[in-house]
Amino acid sequence: MNGYGKKSQLRSASVLRLSTDLPILIEVVESENKIQAVLPEIKNMVKEGLITLEKITIIKHEG
Repeated sequence: MNGYGKKSQLRSASVLRLSTDLPILIEVVESENKIQAVLPEIKNMVKEGLITLEKITIIKHEG
């Protein structure tokens, strides 16, 4: 897995080179109202990096 760190330096999850600055991606699928309700808390938790909101189309839902 490769990604960019906070200073736009390429990072790798290679066994030969472990880093404490590896990229992290957390995805949440929920209604916009619920996301907006917790967004201020998320902003306080994330000190560096990006927070993005994306609209999605669910193709298949099991449950």
